[in-house]
Amino acid sequence: MELDKNRLRERVSLRVEAHRDDLIAITQDLVRIPSVNPPGDYGEISQRMFGLYKAEGLEPVVCPS
Repeated sequence: MELDKNRLRERVSLRVEAHRDDLIAITQDLVRIPSVNPPGDYGEISQRMFGLYKAEGLEPVVCPS
């Protein structure tokens, strides 16, 4: 089991490194979106994340606040 976890960590690490610039750009983009709490307005960031997940072939669901 520990060997499987180590292999998984290594695979994740390699994938993160391969996409490092994209991950940084996405994080910077998300941090720029206002989502101050209170009042807890997460609409814009939710929609941006929704689009990112859809682009990866996932089927995201945004729960109403």
